[in-house]
Amino acid sequence: FHNTYISAVLGKLCLFFVWAPNVFLIMSGYLIHKSYNKRITEDKISFKDFMLPKMRKIYPIVIVTALLTWLFQNFGKIEFGMYPLYPEGGEERNSILALVLSMLGLQSGYISDGDSLAVNGPSWFVAVLFMNYAIYFAVTKIFKETRLQNLVYILLVVVGVVLLIDAPDLPLLFFTNGRGYYCFFVGVLMQECVKTIESAKWQEGRKTIFEWGNYIAMLMLFMVSTYICFINQREEEYELFLMMVVFFPSLVYLLIHGYVLSWIFSRKCFVLLGKVAMPLFLCNLPTDVAIRICDLHFGWNLDYANPWIWLLHIIVSMIIVVVFHFIFEVSWKKHN
Repeated sequence: FHNTYISAVLGKLCLFFVWAPNVFLIMSGYLIHKSYNKRITEDKISFKDFMLPKMRKIYPIVIVTALLTWLFQNFGKIEFGMYPLYPEGGEERNSILALVLSMLGLQSGYISDGDSLAVNGPSWFVAVLFMNYAIYFAVTKIFKETRLQNLVYILLVVVGVVLLIDAPDLPLLFFTNGRGYYCFFVGVLMQECVKTIESAKWQEGRKTIFEWGNYIAMLMLFMVSTYICFINQREEEYELFLMMVVFFPSLVYLLIHGYVLSWIFSRKCFVLLGKVAMPLFLCNLPTDVAIRICDLHFGWNLDYANPWIWLLHIIVSMIIVVVFHFIFEVSWKKHN
């Protein structure tokens, strides 16, 4: 019973973390719209000035982690006759083409879906994120009138939903793109709604709307969490639908405007964790490959179900993350 319970809990956590990048896509859309909408609309910022700082911050670590993962995987192939991690599809994912695309930031959504050509699998997120940055800038720049902008943002959300339901697997129209379009522009529209409420003249009514927003978001989180955790007769597609449409937008709203979650995640420990989020995300796969190579080479026979092995893995991973954060975000920022 104990093992079954632990496995069930870990399974639910795994389901959440697999789709957790949706939270960051929604938050990215929210924050980008809040920071840049007026400046882009009024032609106060160029595409270069909009994109280049983001690329300078993120792309170096994307390139280095892709190169490390590619070298480790191919070394393992030569040494052991197989790719140390994810051997299925390994020839394609660890090819020269995949490496070039990953280093250019074109690894997902352009000519392939998901991480099939992403050497460092999690970096699909970066490719899709920057794609949405470019689309957002173009839409906001071309359509100056707020209602037209919002209409196009809504159309992009609809396109995202269609791709999530049945993607044609064409360039820019993969399932991965649908995930990006939907989440990013839901975040944009959430911020637009908040901006509209905050600009209203009636103060008391505005406060009431935000309070009701908190109650509704908490109710939605509770209902979806209960459904996913305790109801066994369900389909995975319906779980995904509930998480995409209800759970993640509600969670983002509470993280930004909720009384409890916003206070919790403003504490120093979470702020520090947020600062190393990108290295934590991108360093995971090269770290796992390196550990697997050592395991095979030295014959450690690591039991990955052992809690102490997991604890050691977390410690090693965090040391690597801190080093990468210092190199690519602290030192890099000082020199740029």
